[in-house]
Amino acid sequence: MTVGIGARGIRRVLYPVGLLAAIVAAVLAGAGPSMAAQSSDTRLTFYSGYNGYGNIVCSIYLSPSTTLQDVNFKTDPYGCENDDTKSVRFVSSAVDYRGVQLTVFNDSSCRTTSDYAVTRIQPLNRSARVNSFEQNFVAGSITHTYHYRSGDLDGKVSCIRFQRLPV
Repeated sequence: MTVGIGARGIRRVLYPVGLLAAIVAAVLAGAGPSMAAQSSDTRLTFYSGYNGYGNIVCSIYLSPSTTLQDVNFKTDPYGCENDDTKSVRFVSSAVDYRGVQLTVFNDSSCRTTSDYAVTRIQPLNRSARVNSFEQNFVAGSITHTYHYRSGDLDGKVSCIRFQRLPV
């Protein structure tokens, strides 16, 4: 998108042809702007400290078409450090009305045999944060539930499962 001011002070906005074609196609298909923009790019940033601070363990970018993805921190292509993360920040390029769910596991195969936690955010209003995985809380559109097995999840995350929620 290019924004400029014309000769008479009129603001001009030029959109890339591909984006304009996608918007027109969505409108013609009856989707309208609200349906066309239900999902957005989402970035998950994991931190070695609590409250979304400390060293960045890794960042994972997920496109709107990503509906379900497991990431094993021992073998992932994102450079995530196994057994290091204690908190996470969610950032979305727009409001995601479908919402998202993130499950973090102490098990590298994403099994529930050890500690795990489920964070559900519906809708995802651009950003959210989980300060510690070993807690239960509800705050606005965020519900976080910790499933205790041995009390060993903060700093021991080995696998995550990301999924977009159904409409």
